[in-house]
Amino acid sequence: MGEKAERIERYIEQQRSEVRDNMLELKHKVRRSVDWRAQVDERPLAMVGLAFGAGFLVSAFLSARTARPDFSRMSSDDYRTSPAPSYGTLEILKGAAIGLASAKLKEFVEELLPGFQEEYRKAEASRRPF
Repeated sequence: MGEKAERIERYIEQQRSEVRDNMLELKHKVRRSVDWRAQVDERPLAMVGLAFGAGFLVSAFLSARTARPDFSRMSSDDYRTSPAPSYGTLEILKGAAIGLASAKLKEFVEELLPGFQEEYRKAEASRRPF
């Protein structure tokens, strides 16, 4: 009977050790996946693209905020003489770069958090009025 109890204790201790090892490995993987230095080491081009896209988004956002006319202070004559917004090549390139950057960001987050894109699609679909 004492031998059976010892065997059970060894088995429980072995299971504890395995769980401890698994938890340490999981903790290491999580730390590595959110460590930007490790991500740059593993995916340098993707990180450069992500940084470029983020910088482009910030600059587009800031330039759009400063370039808007203050319509509350315009008179009716100003509306007739103000230039219509033009959507030239630069604006089209901005839109394409923003779309590409957001797609790459979604792919990157999907690698870190499996199932993210499916949940993103669900949330996006629930926000669209039909």
